[in-house]
Amino acid sequence: MIMDTIDLVRPYSYDTLEIHLEEARNAKNHKELAKTYYLMGIKEEQVNDLDQAFEYYTRALDYFKITRDTFHSFLVKEKLANNFRESSLYDESAEQYLELYNYYKATRKEAKEVETLLSLSELKMEQLDFDKSKQYFAQALKISQRINDPTLTLKITLHHADQKLKMREYEKALDYASDAFFLSDSLNLKTYISTSLYYIGIINSKMDNHALATKYLQNSLVSMPGKPMDKKRMGLYRELYLNYERRNVFDSAYIYSVRYARLKDSILNRERLASINNISLRYQAREKSKEVALLEKEKAFAQTQNDQKNRALYALALIMGLLLILIYFIVRFYSTKIQATTIIGDQKEELTRQRIQKLEDEMKIKSMESMIEGQETERERISKDLHDSMGGLLSTIKLQVDGLSSQKGGDTLKEKNKEVQKMLDYAVSEIRSISQNLQPAALKNLGLVAAINDLVNRLDDPRYPVVEFQWYDIADLNNKISLSIYRIIQELLNNSIKHAEAKEIFIQLRQEYDELVLSYEDDGVGFEPAKRQGAGLGLGNIESRVHYLKGELILDSREGEGTSYIIHIPLLHVLGD
Repeated sequence: MIMDTIDLVRPYSYDTLEIHLEEARNAKNHKELAKTYYLMGIKEEQVNDLDQAFEYYTRALDYFKITRDTFHSFLVKEKLANNFRESSLYDESAEQYLELYNYYKATRKEAKEVETLLSLSELKMEQLDFDKSKQYFAQALKISQRINDPTLTLKITLHHADQKLKMREYEKALDYASDAFFLSDSLNLKTYISTSLYYIGIINSKMDNHALATKYLQNSLVSMPGKPMDKKRMGLYRELYLNYERRNVFDSAYIYSVRYARLKDSILNRERLASINNISLRYQAREKSKEVALLEKEKAFAQTQNDQKNRALYALALIMGLLLILIYFIVRFYSTKIQATTIIGDQKEELTRQRIQKLEDEMKIKSMESMIEGQETERERISKDLHDSMGGLLSTIKLQVDGLSSQKGGDTLKEKNKEVQKMLDYAVSEIRSISQNLQPAALKNLGLVAAINDLVNRLDDPRYPVVEFQWYDIADLNNKISLSIYRIIQELLNNSIKHAEAKEIFIQLRQEYDELVLSYEDDGVGFEPAKRQGAGLGLGNIESRVHYLKGELILDSREGEGTSYIIHIPLLHVLGD
């Protein structure tokens, strides 16, 4: 049974969150899963693992959407916007902030609307787009004048100080920074106290008051929250190092110069890793509306089925009640005996049916395994025969024809030899391609991911669709399972190219705890699954292989809207021997 509902305000240890996550997953409680992933994202963000934090936030967002929790969905989007900004992905961050701004404007949450506009203004300032920055700040200032919120006033005052500092109006900047310090001190907001002291120190440094600047910068460092890899902390170290150097206090200057250099290197490494991992592409893949629509449709369908069952049960209960009352008054003894006999017979019949069904399922699985193994054995034999026999023979013929082309025989003979050589080259290439498709060498020698990459690279031609393949945390798989997954992807690609007329194809293979998940999407012509007259040969092969892996296939397609497949395979059956 799942633990008590988790509280988003209360602090939890990482171990406690892991336990709660497992219990929520077993109970299929989407609401608790969403909140737990959100808190785990905050935990990872505190230790500056932005990539892992992004992963948890996107999962939380998916589950909040399933539960239709709009408020918490936009709370997560705010975290994602900040995550993009910390990783220097400014365009993605701006896109998220604009979505947040439109939502808060529509719901008339003016305080959050002002905060979002200030974030956009700061973001544009970091991109050196000063006109846009001023525009967003003016909007925020106009709205804030209607709200009596001390925290918003504090943020706007700090923004004024930053603007005046950049414009080198140091006296005005110092006034704004001092006002911000007194206001943040009265509200007991440590983060803003540290920021205010930082601005006062920087402004004094610009005004050549280095002793005073050092004092305020030190006080800012003391009151700064304990976030190790912070760009503001790096800026503090740099300013302290420069001010101590100007005062000829070289011991302290050296200490802070070393701290500044180390923190700068750490932040640069983190930003490189964020760029390599390309969390923007992963976010766009997770934000596809088709996946959310599919989950919502499944939930609505399940609810409809549940309502129908309840109505059927109520009707059945009413009929049985009336029947029992009637039988009771007519013949009590015989009705009781007949009822008992009927119940026993039904139980025996159900047990017999279950045994027969179990035997039929076992026979189907064994037959399927034999068929698949036989297919792969025959493919391997044909592949070897083509490569060893026909391939060698055609190569020998080509060598003979090459020899003839060097003999004297006139231009006509040479032209014919060239045509024959072209046909032989094409035949050798076709046999090599057929052999590779029948028994992929990359799968046997390099593994599943390399084989799929090889399969995708062979489609790198203007005649074929654009194929994108992603994979994450794939465990070692045995040869039979790897081959089945490879054949599934091969059949899906064949369907998209020959029948769906697709232009773009997206493939993702990932491991999620105790299962392997294959996602496949194309933008082809699509079809109505309910209207097809039984599975075609290609789709039938795919369903057979998924059944062989004891997995689950979810198909979603509409005419003119493309097709998507989601295949779940239990990890217990895919781990290597």
